[in-house]
Amino acid sequence: MIFKGIEIRFNCKNKEQYENIGLFWDYMRKAYPGIQLRGLGYSWADDSLGYVIGDYEHSIQFDIEEIKKQYPSALYVEINLPDNGWQTFSCHINGLGQLYDQIYKDGVLDYEIEEIHSDGNCKISILRLS
Repeated sequence: MIFKGIEIRFNCKNKEQYENIGLFWDYMRKAYPGIQLRGLGYSWADDSLGYVIGDYEHSIQFDIEEIKKQYPSALYVEINLPDNGWQTFSCHINGLGQLYDQIYKDGVLDYEIEEIHSDGNCKISILRLS
């Protein structure tokens, strides 16, 4: 599968990525209302991660120049992901930090896909390649 979307690199120190990724989601939902968006976390390094909001099922016409006004470092990317081997979890957005604490007890991830619905329910798919 190919995940296509807008990537921003986020700092993970002191778990600040949760708030900042939430703000990115808020912006993208307002900019693209009515479109099913998914988030992809990957490329963890040096206390940061790449986070992409987009989709792997549908092509979305993003206005990268408009997005760069809010997020100057934003990039349009296409990430080739494995089709198999994903584990799926569900929770409410309020429990996302606790869910990730549980997930990371088993080690680092290579990829995560987040589906965050307007009612606050989340579906998290994770993949460890090693």
